[in-house]
Amino acid sequence: MNMSKKNENDNLDKLIFEGIIEQLKQFDKRLTELEDKNMGKVTSPHVATPSLIQVRNEMTTLKVEIAKVNERASNMRIDRQVMIAMKRIFNIRQLLEENRFKKERKLASQKLKKERELASQKLKEKRKKEAKRLKSVFSLRVDIIIICPSYPGGTRAYGGEFVQKRVEAYKSAGLKVAVLEVSNNRSIVEHGKVNGIQVIRINPFGLQKILSLSMFKVIAIHSIEKPVWSTIKLFINQASILVFVHGFEARDWKLLKFNYSKNELKSLRSRLNQANTERRETMSEVFKNKNINVVFVSEFMKTVAQNFAKTKALNSHIIHNSISQKDFPYIVKSPEDRKKVLWVRSFSANNYSNDISRDVILQLSKKPYFSELKFSIYGNGRFFNECTDVLKKFDNIDINQKFINTEELRELHSQHGIMLVPTRWDSQGLTCGEAMSSGLVPLTTNTAAIPEFTDNSCAVLAPFDDVSELVKGFDYIFNNPNSYLKMSKKAAKRSQSQCGVSQTLNKEILLIKPLIKKAGAPKTQTLNLNLEV
Repeated sequence: MNMSKKNENDNLDKLIFEGIIEQLKQFDKRLTELEDKNMGKVTSPHVATPSLIQVRNEMTTLKVEIAKVNERASNMRIDRQVMIAMKRIFNIRQLLEENRFKKERKLASQKLKKERELASQKLKEKRKKEAKRLKSVFSLRVDIIIICPSYPGGTRAYGGEFVQKRVEAYKSAGLKVAVLEVSNNRSIVEHGKVNGIQVIRINPFGLQKILSLSMFKVIAIHSIEKPVWSTIKLFINQASILVFVHGFEARDWKLLKFNYSKNELKSLRSRLNQANTERRETMSEVFKNKNINVVFVSEFMKTVAQNFAKTKALNSHIIHNSISQKDFPYIVKSPEDRKKVLWVRSFSANNYSNDISRDVILQLSKKPYFSELKFSIYGNGRFFNECTDVLKKFDNIDINQKFINTEELRELHSQHGIMLVPTRWDSQGLTCGEAMSSGLVPLTTNTAAIPEFTDNSCAVLAPFDDVSELVKGFDYIFNNPNSYLKMSKKAAKRSQSQCGVSQTLNKEILLIKPLIKKAGAPKTQTLNLNLEV
């Protein structure tokens, strides 16, 4: 009960008490008056004087008043008790509710905790099971692991075909082989088989984890750069190392300065210079290491790479990228085939000289025999529309904005007789060589590694960016069909004698097999495998 209610009850009790006292005082006063009035007289007890009757009445009234007061006081006490009881009941009910709520909350908390513990336990078991599964997947047991920046299959539509040819040849030769595609842009692991060969796609952070889980005798790296080299150095004494040098990883970007616009150079120059520094340091360390065999795809590339690294490779070999006669067989051409021109290129960079190919066709469109010609164009990249839109007005030009696979390219080779393939920079020129293998006569450029793989007896070799010389060379072929047929045969012979399997893949296998015999398999290391590699 609060203070204001208590004060109110105390005041009420005081008023009642004062009223009773006042009534008693009046009663006493009346009795005194009665005694004074009747002093000396004897009154019969059965006879009541008016004064006594009045006293009795007043007493009766007083009794009634007192009874009312008592009743009222009793009722007030009951009311007060009822109020107190009600308040206690309310407080008890509120307490019970609070206790019930606390109990329910505690039970809910315990249930949630139990559910979380159960879910956590299930997740741990799932992760443990998945880690065990992945460990078995990533614990490679092979003779040779191939590391490359791109490999066909998976979500990749294009790239790494020249590596794939090697890998499949190794497998055919009886070597146990697996592929690790290492890309800086990859955030999750992909794994599976491509033509029966285990392929795992990871970023550089995952490379050490997989190598640590695996057993192997040789590591072969294509286009090695700093992130991969940083990991390979950890295994330099555990396996024989083979490094293939193809191009971009071992040359100054300024050699391909034509690939960048002035605005691009403004924003990219510092990054390109930094890439130069890192690549030069990597190549220098690789070339100086006596435990590493370095394979260059051409004499030209060896010269470029060693000049770039300012270091000679201690253990070097020249083995060209392979051109399989099975993939690109020679098909005898007819005089009519000289009128059918094929142009297959990536349109991603200027070093592929697609603008030169476009201008050659535009110059040929002025020739009286142009309507007899047929052109087929295949490829994709940021310069595709720029290089082909102006050609859409010609009915004898078929333009296809897409990449094609080996089977499709082989079929196109069989349908054409001339390959339009000028270049500004190539470390070998595989597109040109594959066309030659099929008997196509290439219109190309006498620059970079190209003269190492062809000559004027089997190709049209024009000076750098010289459209008119390419057109003049085509004029000669068109007007001399017999010479064309001889050039076609020589092109196929030159390609196969220089880049056929016996001169390339067989050499690689002869290099690798002794390394496998010499190297001992490293012991598998215990590693906590993070799935996000």
